[in-house]
Amino acid sequence: MKNGVLFTILLCLSLLQALSTTEIYEASRHLYEKGNFEAAERNFRDFIEQYPQDPLVVNAHYWQAECLYAQEDFTAALKVFQGIVDFYPETPKAPDAQIKIAKCYDKLGQKKQALLEMKRVAKEYPDYPYMNKVNRFIRELK
Repeated sequence: MKNGVLFTILLCLSLLQALSTTEIYEASRHLYEKGNFEAAERNFRDFIEQYPQDPLVVNAHYWQAECLYAQEDFTAALKVFQGIVDFYPETPKAPDAQIKIAKCYDKLGQKKQALLEMKRVAKEYPDYPYMNKVNRFIRELK
């Protein structure tokens, strides 16, 4: 199916069959899981534009950034992950986004900035359940 067509079809179906935003979001996640990152990214972007107040919008931002990261567009992914940290700092996705910010900087060859960003995870989110992974990444960056 052509990129973007799935979202359009789902949007039309939502009007005709009252699909929930959860179902539309899950269809985009399905595209991501199947490795169709370009279409998934476009669908998440469309979801964010169509449903900016939906409770799933933070997750849609996160998965949009993951799609960009998977396509190795680290600069664009970095901007989206940073937006999550800046605008949704209290959400469960914020520490994950902060980690991905560090990983984007690492992929962009900016090791010092990656280390600073990863240390920020340890400082800002001390109760993060995967702190052992954060500490391991910090050690690898040193």
